[in-house]
Amino acid sequence: MLFKSFQEMEPTLSHATLEIEDAALDWKDAVESHHADKVMRLYSEDAVLMCAFTPHVYTHREELRDYFDDFLRLPALKVNFLQTHIRFIGDGAVNSGIYRFDYNNGEAKASLVCRYTFALKRIAGQWRIETHHSSILPQETLLNLLHS
Repeated sequence: MLFKSFQEMEPTLSHATLEIEDAALDWKDAVESHHADKVMRLYSEDAVLMCAFTPHVYTHREELRDYFDDFLRLPALKVNFLQTHIRFIGDGAVNSGIYRFDYNNGEAKASLVCRYTFALKRIAGQWRIETHHSSILPQETLLNLLHS
């Protein structure tokens, strides 16, 4: 199987790696709650967001908040992590991989598969997202992954 969930990964993961996985799952839960306040608590005060749904680079907290206010209006929004790669750099961590957004688009169900990167830093004992980049996975790449 190409994609692995957190639960399917090796049980010998370090405590720090598990903390980064937990931070990603906290983000998933916050997004699925449809409450921007919950999502915003996971980002540092000066976080940067480059998301798949708009061409903008968000560098101010108010901009991030406005983006999530709009994004979280997608009906029945769910997040599924399909692939993760966690690395530690100095006192920070990078979690990159592929996730899928499932939501209702009018009467129909829709999905969007994206690449993502969370750059995280421990702030006051909690891992916070410093930079979040997301881009739509090109269809050719998706088809190659599914057929390999």
